Amino acid sequence: MLRRRSLSLVIGGLIVAILISVGGPQPTDATTAPKCRVWVSSMGSASFTVVDSWTSDPSTFTIDTSISDFTFNRSGSKVFASTMNGLRMIDASTYQVDTIASGIYSVGQGDFGAIAASPTADRVIATTNQNVGNYPFAILNSETGSVVNTSSLVARSIDVVFDPAGNAFAADFQFQLASPPGRIDKVDVSVPASTTHADLNLAYWETYSSMAIAAPVGQSPILFVGSNQNTNVSNDYFLRAIDTSNLTVLANITMPTSPAGMAVSASGDRLFVSQFGNDEVTVFDTVSRNVVALIPVGQGPSGMAVTPDGRFLFVVNSLGSSLSKIDLTTLAVVETIVVNPYPSRVAIGPAGCVSVEPAATPTTSVAPATSVAPLPTTGSDAEDGSSATIGIFLVVFGGVLIAARRRRLMA
Repeated sequence: MLRRRSLSLVIGGLIVAILISVGGPQPTDATTAPKCRVWVSSMGSASFTVVDSWTSDPSTFTIDTSISDFTFNRSGSKVFASTMNGLRMIDASTYQVDTIASGIYSVGQGDFGAIAASPTADRVIATTNQNVGNYPFAILNSETGSVVNTSSLVARSIDVVFDPAGNAFAADFQFQLASPPGRIDKVDVSVPASTTHADLNLAYWETYSSMAIAAPVGQSPILFVGSNQNTNVSNDYFLRAIDTSNLTVLANITMPTSPAGMAVSASGDRLFVSQFGNDEVTVFDTVSRNVVALIPVGQGPSGMAVTPDGRFLFVVNSLGSSLSKIDLTTLAVVETIVVNPYPSRVAIGPAGCVSVEPAATPTTSVAPATSVAPLPTTGSDAEDGSSATIGIFLVVFGGVLIAARRRRLMA
């Protein structure tokens, strides 16, 4: 009888020890990254379409005035919008809208146009379409919206972009023979702001349409500028590659239709150019400037943006009231999402967001067989220690009883 009781105690102790070593919730390495939200504005509208990139569900958010252009700030916490009635700063999480007193805007003199955020500092540059002897622009703190500095350009800017070093580049917009012709401005947004420029001597009636900067590995940043001559004649549309260090032209590329929008891959080796007139996106190698692929999309493609994780390109189809989602692995459209009518601009945030929901992959770490330290459980440290002590005590006590029983039988 004693032998059976002793064996029961030993087995019970072993079971308790095993349960302690493997029981309870296990630690996991699974984390939830911020999801990407694709913001889309529409021509002549005060509304944004905000698309959840994980589910592709769209929602609508409206501010108080028509939107010209917009950008996420460096952290992705704020959206800055240039409008027909000044500047707005929008909290990307709560959608709270604040009006920015820029000090350079005058009602009836025009509106704000191109806007962009620095990748290296908390700065946003907002250009105007106001002709008040010049074309003033504002440099803002991109976290608070406060004005850091103001200056001006000689012409209104069709687009503005930043290079990786934090320099802004603006392309002027002229309907007739430009004076100066085809100016590109390079703006240092530090305080005080300084501007250098180059005149590219565009053809008669040629105008800039869009801009992007690519920084392929091992190469100096390249400014790509789209333009057209507004003649509706084939081959009167161009793409120019410009050296950002000295603003000299590296290459001139003839395009079949007007380059309406541009975006660059996360690695900087691919340039995407939307072709408004033939409903496709042309993909270029940014170093060789050769065409890599042609991607059919919706009607009238214009603004584009690449997700921060580099997985997808989103293209707004201005005449199709839709958003094309392109897988950059296959270079094919994988989804078409309905948005507000006549979409024109698109931006994606917050910073560091991922475009698809990460798969939950919990991992369990089991202590080696030689280890005597139990893994963490849901109980307190004191509870873990007392449970382990009980288990060890039962094992030891059972062993002692067995030994005593053997000695008694041998006596």
